[in-house]
Amino acid sequence: MSRLLFFLIAIIPLVCCSGTKNYIDLSKTHNLYPAEINGKWGYINGNGEVVINPDYEGAFEFSDGRALVQLNGKWGYIDRDNNIVVDAVFEEARKFSEVYAQVKINSGYGYIDRSGKMVINPYYEKTYPFSEGLASVKIDGLWGYIDKEGEIAIEPAFDQAYSFSSGLALVVKDGKAGFIKKNGKYFIKPRYLWAKGYSEGLASVRTHSGYGFINRFGDSVLSTDFDGIGHFSQGMAYFERSGKKGFINKKGFIVVKPIYDNVGSFSEGLARVKLNGKWGFIDKKGNVVIKPKYVTAVSFYNRLALVLLNGGDWGYIDYKGNLVWKSDNR
Repeated sequence: MSRLLFFLIAIIPLVCCSGTKNYIDLSKTHNLYPAEINGKWGYINGNGEVVINPDYEGAFEFSDGRALVQLNGKWGYIDRDNNIVVDAVFEEARKFSEVYAQVKINSGYGYIDRSGKMVINPYYEKTYPFSEGLASVKIDGLWGYIDKEGEIAIEPAFDQAYSFSSGLALVVKDGKAGFIKKNGKYFIKPRYLWAKGYSEGLASVRTHSGYGFINRFGDSVLSTDFDGIGHFSQGMAYFERSGKKGFINKKGFIVVKPIYDNVGSFSEGLARVKLNGKWGFIDKKGNVVIKPKYVTAVSFYNRLALVLLNGGDWGYIDYKGNLVWKSDNR
């Protein structure tokens, strides 16, 4: 069952939603979830009913109406009706973002459109998904950015370059982190020992003085004495102190005391937390909503969360901790 963890932890994103929990009939929604059944992959709906039969060697979540699946060791794409819309011919592939997807052919990475047409030839050593019309790519050991025509928009000059968010992108040069604008000019020259990209208007950074947050003007708005920090998600960011983790709000107030061994970001109003070797979920007030009892857990995504049960099976649970689906593949 380790393949299930590999695929689903890799694909489930941090989803920012309102956190309102209306318990509706999930079978009437369009959400589909990858599920491994007897060694093959298919898709279930929110009620745990098999919607797409397990015919694949691997499967990812749907994005832009397409899902990445593996057949005969190669990757292609299906639609929600289980039609193969892009043949499984790629050594590696990623989910669609802004109607383009990254694929690998031989030793190079390029981009296809939703029909499978190669729109940007596989010239690159590494790539990131398109975001705000640009994608970071690695050429001759350095990172830059291309537009959707495949033209160089920002010359390769960075040791690392990440996706744009609200007009800014995190870059690393000579071991220091900074931020650039979409015209390639520095918004903040590389000066941080460590940084994460902007999220909810703030970026987490580390200087010689410690960890803190900067705003979209580059001003320091929150300095901390913590041993580590994460990015903000749904108004909360994790912090670490003396080996334990908790959460703060954007004013820097400790909302959840650092009592947990590990945590995940808030998603759909809940955050996964690890206590005494088991994972559960808390709300934004720090209340335990689902008691820590799982071997591992993935953040909620479209109203369900993937968990590893004590018996070795994987399952999806809802906001109340009810088991919606179980692999039962032992």
